[in-house]
Amino acid sequence: MKIFIVIFSTSTKTTLTALVFLVAILSWFLSFWASERAFESSDRGVGLFWLIFFLLGLVLLLVFCIMGLVSSRKLGKIICSIFMALIIGLGTCAAVVRLNPSSDLTFLAVEGGYAVGGGRGMTGVVVVPPEHNDQPVVAIQGTGFRASTITAIVLPRTIRVIEHQAFENAQSLESIVLHSGIERVKGVQHLSHAAVNNTVFRNAINLTIYDEMMYRESDGGGISHYPWNHGGWIPSGPGASIPITRPIIRGVILSEDGAFVVSFMRNAGSIYRGTFNPEISPPFRVGYVFGGWTTSVGSVVPDFTAENVYTAPNGTKLYAIWIAS
Repeated sequence: MKIFIVIFSTSTKTTLTALVFLVAILSWFLSFWASERAFESSDRGVGLFWLIFFLLGLVLLLVFCIMGLVSSRKLGKIICSIFMALIIGLGTCAAVVRLNPSSDLTFLAVEGGYAVGGGRGMTGVVVVPPEHNDQPVVAIQGTGFRASTITAIVLPRTIRVIEHQAFENAQSLESIVLHSGIERVKGVQHLSHAAVNNTVFRNAINLTIYDEMMYRESDGGGISHYPWNHGGWIPSGPGASIPITRPIIRGVILSEDGAFVVSFMRNAGSIYRGTFNPEISPPFRVGYVFGGWTTSVGSVVPDFTAENVYTAPNGTKLYAIWIAS
């Protein structure tokens, strides 16, 4: 407290220097934040620009502190020593967070229970528990699994809401099951379009969605599940200005706990192949390998694969073959 009183009781020059230094620190951390966001959005060019800006800011701030330490003013040495310790400490923490992302589930208290999320360090399969601290897990946090490398996620029937950007840039994610109890897959308002531009699955380019419902209220009955399946716009080429959407298998029958797909009826509206990456990924079940689709209950001989299931004739009931791994 005495240090700050002395700062503002000294000359205007000293005060302005301190303010400039504080602004420099703020800009330094904002550049780190901008770099982090750009890398998560797979924009490496912008990310590298801000990362270089961050490193240059670090060097300049350290030089500023060293100059203060070698000055003849005792107050300047004290202030610069404090700021140097702050910069080195926070800079080290920022580097640790950037290089060692969290690999644990995190839970945030919300109305009705908890919202779950996970760090960028999460990989492989994630099984979301139905409860935490004896309370239901009711939502997926906004940006909860953003830019993670998970390949599949199993959602309990307690989940009611998937927040915006929950799986944005999760490019390794291949399969997700949406049960009928999920009331809303949230979006955000696009600045230049009247419609909602949803970013829940944006750039999850390998994802296939298996939905227990044929139509959801948020998509107005559209076959592409627009807008919540909207993933941006194809930037150039013959498909320019076409919205990017992922494959969806709709109206699937799930197990009682909603953890895996049992069957579905092939009809004109049950399979949507998407506009960007039309290859359909197989569904997922913990402890099993997907063996294809069969038209006979109990058969282990596939009639269709995940990739060519769209060729099944309308009116065909298809059953998932699960082989214990």
